[in-house]
Amino acid sequence: MLNRCLAALCAVLLHLSTAFAGEPSLKDAEIAWNSGDVAGALANWTALAQKGDVIAANNLGYLYDTGTGVPKDPAKAAYWYRKVAEAGAPIGQLNLGNAYLYGRGVDKDLVEAVKWLTLAAAGGDADARKALAGAEPLLSKDQLGEARYRAAEWRREKQRELARKRESGPR
Repeated sequence: MLNRCLAALCAVLLHLSTAFAGEPSLKDAEIAWNSGDVAGALANWTALAQKGDVIAANNLGYLYDTGTGVPKDPAKAAYWYRKVAEAGAPIGQLNLGNAYLYGRGVDKDLVEAVKWLTLAAAGGDADARKALAGAEPLLSKDQLGEARYRAAEWRREKQRELARKRESGPR
């Protein structure tokens, strides 16, 4: 009985020690955001995004894109959207595609826009399908072919990366 109590106490203390260690979580950021604490949400999302969290990175992109709680900075928004897009998340691909489509934070590039919108649409993003339907007619046949080629090449490279990770994984 004493061993069970000690084990339970250790588990609680371990949980509390990680909570008090100051490690941010998406839940912490969400609570801050929903309570109007934009600075708290920004701090948590920044820490998480710097560790590779794509949800946090996308949220940072949104803040910089809209100027919510930070000075509006389309280049920083595009930076964070690119992190999310390169990780393969359709929402980041949509946001980066729109950045290229409208020249927000990056040079306007319709071919690159359609590449990212194509990837996001293939990932199931309905908004990306709509944006793609509006963007494709803006390109020449050659440009559209180039955009589709870039999207296919991006997918192939991601598949090669996954294959390399599997091959070099733990044995």
